[in-house]
Amino acid sequence: MQAERRCEQCGQVIPWGEKECPACGENGRFLWSMSCNALLLLSFLGLILLFVVTSFAVKAFGAKQREVAQEWYVSGERELTAGRPEAALEDFRSALVYARDDSHIELRLAHTLAAAGHFPEARAYLLNLWERAPGDGMVNLELARLEAHSGSVPQAVQYYHDAIYGQWADVPAEHRRQARLELAEFLLSVGQKAQAQAELIAATAELPSDPVLETQVGALLLEAGEYEHAGSLFRQALRLRPNYTQALEGAGEASFEMGHYSDARHYLARASREGALSTQSQSRLEIATLIVESDPLAPRLSS
Repeated sequence: MQAERRCEQCGQVIPWGEKECPACGENGRFLWSMSCNALLLLSFLGLILLFVVTSFAVKAFGAKQREVAQEWYVSGERELTAGRPEAALEDFRSALVYARDDSHIELRLAHTLAAAGHFPEARAYLLNLWERAPGDGMVNLELARLEAHSGSVPQAVQYYHDAIYGQWADVPAEHRRQARLELAEFLLSVGQKAQAQAELIAATAELPSDPVLETQVGALLLEAGEYEHAGSLFRQALRLRPNYTQALEGAGEASFEMGHYSDARHYLARASREGALSTQSQSRLEIATLIVESDPLAPRLSS
């Protein structure tokens, strides 16, 4: 008969058929389980710590990149203001390296490329921006200017309209008005007076009470042959600023074109006293004076 065996660790009898002490085996398994759980917990805590450190490092790196991008952007604006577009280009390109998804920097780069005469590259950037934001007013305005420069009238008009009715981040009414006036100037430059008249008349409906702006639009209406509308705007400007030379001269020109020579002489004479007249206005003042002096009942527009 085989002698009984006792566990060397706890002294308990090891039953027949068992190779090791049941009590110590259970304790060992428990301790092993505890060790595994502790190891898993430590690993989990380590992963959390690593994630926090990595996130902090990524955020710090991103912040540094944005800071460097901003420095290059400010430098580019400074070069552009100084009239050095080629130097500005390098700065904006560098800014874009550190802020690849910044649409504002990309748009500024496209604008500078166009200013420097790099039209195909400017168009590529702008079309890329347009695909991402087809309703962006500034992107459409820059594309309109490129098409206008290349002589593509229908495309330019379409982009101008998209800019007028597009989305603007700030002062949308002002941006849309300026885009419409720029479109009108372009239409006049290509001889499309009727279309220019329509755009200018639409612009007058939204004009604020500003003598400078009213005179600017009046001058465009005068060029477009809308003498009555032009004269009305010049007179509105003069109610706000009675001695505004440009408005006086414009009112005189509009009156002359409509055959109201007494008014033409009145406004042009006042403009002459406020400052030098253009050669055309001086000539028309002399003609209007001759007509009125020879015919005191010459037509006059009620002011």
